Amino acid sequence: MVRFPGSYFLQNLIERRALILQLVRRDFRQRYVGSFAGWLWGVIHPAVLLMSWIFVFQVCIKVELPRGEITRNYAMYLLSGFLPWMLFQETVQRSATCVVDHAGLVTKTVFPAEILPVTIFCSALINHSLTVGLVILAVGGILHQWSPGILLLPVYAGLVGLYGIGIGWVVSSLHVYVRDTAQVVSVLLTL
Repeated sequence: MVRFPGSYFLQNLIERRALILQLVRRDFRQRYVGSFAGWLWGVIHPAVLLMSWIFVFQVCIKVELPRGEITRNYAMYLLSGFLPWMLFQETVQRSATCVVDHAGLVTKTVFPAEILPVTIFCSALINHSLTVGLVILAVGGILHQWSPGILLLPVYAGLVGLYGIGIGWVVSSLHVYVRDTAQVVSVLLTL
């Protein structure tokens, strides 16, 4: 029987879904423990970033949208572009230190270290989904526009996740040996 090259990983991932769900729940709770706004920070951060970009690019520099774009709303145009980037960036940046951060689990027990970037992506996807849900409501409510392209959102999230997890595996394994990797990744993602 011919097996797909990634089928071994996918089967292991399915078998370990309970562990992944528990780690995602723990990561999501730990990120906002003691915080007044809690998970709302996942919505506040993109909103503040959006307002600053609109101020710089539309108010100060007076950048116009290219002709033929699907929307003339500059805020929605920017938001639809940088939300996937923020999901990717958070996945890769937090994955860089995940093996070192969970060193006790990885070294003292039989623990599959390859699921750590997966759990980071899933945790980031929760915040991302909340923000995307608000954007969908804003587009529908404010602009009165709905598109069947909304049905493709899980596909793009899956592709961003696969790419982010793949790069997360590389940088997390490099960070175990070269501790400057997390800072280099942060600088590269900022550029």
